[in-house]
Amino acid sequence: METPSRFDVFSIKETQAENGETQSWWTRVGRAFRNRDGSINVHLDALPPQGKLQLRVPSEPRPSVN
Repeated sequence: METPSRFDVFSIKETQAENGETQSWWTRVGRAFRNRDGSINVHLDALPPQGKLQLRVPSEPRPSVN
């Protein structure tokens, strides 16, 4: 498997639902790019309130439904 060079950056907020289950709300807050030396640059459009970030390999774009 090829090492990814681009990532989406997410902030994940967990809340407690009325039924007691934990819900996760994912918000994309930026992009990240792997450099030639293996380091990663992160470009944020927003700051996560919880201070935690998660990098994910971008998924294929979903077709729009009109």
